[in-house]
Amino acid sequence: YYGVTLQQYREWLETDGTPRCRAMTKAGKPCKNPAGDCVRVGIHEWVAFDGEFCWRHAFDEWKP
Repeated sequence: YYGVTLQQYREWLETDGTPRCRAMTKAGKPCKNPAGDCVRVGIHEWVAFDGEFCWRHAFDEWKP
């Protein structure tokens, strides 16, 4: 499957190629923003960014 696992391939299809942010909201729910501001990317870029932070949560990580 293009050099990725079957599970990654299925998740890429399910998310329409949009990597998911790994952060949780204050309400304890998964963030719905795309990770790395990527939308509808190829499978290899999706694998690289899925589970990273979206722009908002990446900024929160950089606060002193």
